[in-house]
Amino acid sequence: MPLVERVKQMLEDWREATRSRGQNTILYEDPDATGAGDMELCLELNKRLQEDPTYPIPEGYSKGVEKIPIYTYRIPDSLVSVLPESQVVAAESLDEIINELFGFHFIEPLVSMQEKARVRPKVTNLFKPKAEALNYMKKIDRKEKQLEPIPQSAAREQRKQDMKEIKPKVNITLKIEVAKHPLKERPYVQEVAETLEEILQAAEKGLMELPPRFKSAPGQFWNEAKQLRKEEEETYKGV
Repeated sequence: MPLVERVKQMLEDWREATRSRGQNTILYEDPDATGAGDMELCLELNKRLQEDPTYPIPEGYSKGVEKIPIYTYRIPDSLVSVLPESQVVAAESLDEIINELFGFHFIEPLVSMQEKARVRPKVTNLFKPKAEALNYMKKIDRKEKQLEPIPQSAAREQRKQDMKEIKPKVNITLKIEVAKHPLKERPYVQEVAETLEEILQAAEKGLMELPPRFKSAPGQFWNEAKQLRKEEEETYKGV
């Protein structure tokens, strides 16, 4: 098996193992989409851009051109000129059959480069400083303050207030609609999209009212795949 096929098979095994654990496989499908911004939205924008090169790019994203390697599995022209045509046809046909049956090629690929337009997020628009630029130069008050003990009941209430709501994952159609709005308006449009997503999910489950949102404590990791499996198990028990 050629080296390139071994590497492709190794990456495919890693992707299947990642998918079986309920984790995101975007790293293997599009490594360039693992940076800043919404990865799913970037993939969808790139897909629409390939279908329509004039597709409008939302604010906060930029369009560029990059070279993509194209692999062609055939006998090189240097060998075609010296080998009988029957052997060339037989080798290429056998390579196609092996690929269909076992998922790999034994012919070394011929590589050509093709230019392709891609959408990338503008990092400067996605990250905004929350503090003043020269805040680090301000003097720090080093006076020691004696901390008063907090009652246990008050501590519990404070932990409840610090818990953050788990916002619903908006489907890609709504994400595209949110991205069409200017950056300044998107936080408000995003809230509307999240509420609409909750209504759609509740309607699919046959609920008459919106269920309360899940909450997570500060520093707690939210495992969406685990929660989805839990909901499926509860649904099967109800049936």
